[in-house]
Amino acid sequence: MTHGSLTFSELGLPFQACPEPQAILRLCPLFHSIKQSSRKYLVSESHLAYADRNEVLWTEGSPSRFFIVVGQGILKVTQLAINHQEVTIDALGPGSFGGLHLSVTGAHFTSTATSISNFWYLKIPDQVWHQVADQEPCLNERLWNEVVNKMQHRIDLLSGLFLGGDHQRIGLIVLRIAEQFPERPSGKKPTIPLSFQALAELSATSLESTSSIVKSWQREGFVRISVQGIRVLQPQELSIRINQNSAATSL
Repeated sequence: MTHGSLTFSELGLPFQACPEPQAILRLCPLFHSIKQSSRKYLVSESHLAYADRNEVLWTEGSPSRFFIVVGQGILKVTQLAINHQEVTIDALGPGSFGGLHLSVTGAHFTSTATSISNFWYLKIPDQVWHQVADQEPCLNERLWNEVVNKMQHRIDLLSGLFLGGDHQRIGLIVLRIAEQFPERPSGKKPTIPLSFQALAELSATSLESTSSIVKSWQREGFVRISVQGIRVLQPQELSIRINQNSAATSL
């Protein structure tokens, strides 16, 4: 299958078959303990959707009448800064939800969401959440716990992106995305469908710097690069190396 004039392989982003809606819900921790009847209702009322690379799912300021659960691929979440520059505030991988807390409160989207790879997701109307939450007393509490955790991740990410050097910015993005991709049953680390170009855009670094840094991590055994993307082999050791580089840069 092609993507415009290029194949997914040429983009470094392999095409993947359409996932099952039930499988997508199973990836999302928020819905792990809901009743089977609630799960079936969510699946029946949701819409399985596909987005091309660089397709916008929603824009900052638009009404939030739905939320999504990521099935495959990576979603870039950005906001406009005071200087009107677009700033990455998060990157969502499989099992993550987007826009839900805004959908619950009836607010407008406070960010813009853009797919940076071939992207499958469940699109669920906001009224469906209310129907399910009425039957699942603990669901709203779990949602807000997840939102608090997500906000902390965003604060850490923004701090690194604004104050860190290239190593820290690139590393924070890679680790943030990698932690959202589930390990395979064999224990093998998953490959993140992330090209150097997409990583450079997410971390606000040059393509040359991004390529050089990730290749140096491969030589040290932290990651493995392939046509499918980047596999993080040693996340803890990579995190330590990133912090060491950040400390050295600040001296």
